[in-house]
Amino acid sequence: MIDGERRLVLFRYAIVAPPVLAGAASVPLLVASLFAWGAASEVDYPAALPTVAGLAAAMPILMIGLVSARAVWRRAQHRFDYYVLFTTLGAFAFVGAAAFQLALATRIGSRETYNDLRPDQLSPAGFLFVSIGVTSLGILMLSYSAFLYVMTVTPGARIRRQRDAEAQSPPEKRSWWGE
Repeated sequence: MIDGERRLVLFRYAIVAPPVLAGAASVPLLVASLFAWGAASEVDYPAALPTVAGLAAAMPILMIGLVSARAVWRRAQHRFDYYVLFTTLGAFAFVGAAAFQLALATRIGSRETYNDLRPDQLSPAGFLFVSIGVTSLGILMLSYSAFLYVMTVTPGARIRRQRDAEAQSPPEKRSWWGE
């Protein structure tokens, strides 16, 4: 059986794990993006296009993950509480961002990824606009989820538990005149 302090430390690590996972998943995407230089050259796209698209996806998620992990770690230094719904939604958002980055890292440098793209169907500027637009929308949703995730970790006990404790303790006896 795990005592209270050890359980608190283990749970602190567990609640910091999703943002760290999202930040750590950015590293393979950053590396794969650098090696993706020229992967879309066969379809007459600029050589830098896959690299720029990968970096545009990886850098903000890396920053969101690291800043969120640091904020949650600082808020969970001592006894803390959390709200299950927002913590779960935030954890899913961070895990989803990590999965997206790992999937993109496996495909960004492959020439087969760009075979169906032709400049007459989608211009290089259009490809960059679509990739950065979709990435920006995802990053906006992740940043909102990260904000909720960080704010759900509250130092001390929940208000509901404080109310329950007050309801169970006998009320103080006070007179009308403050004596």
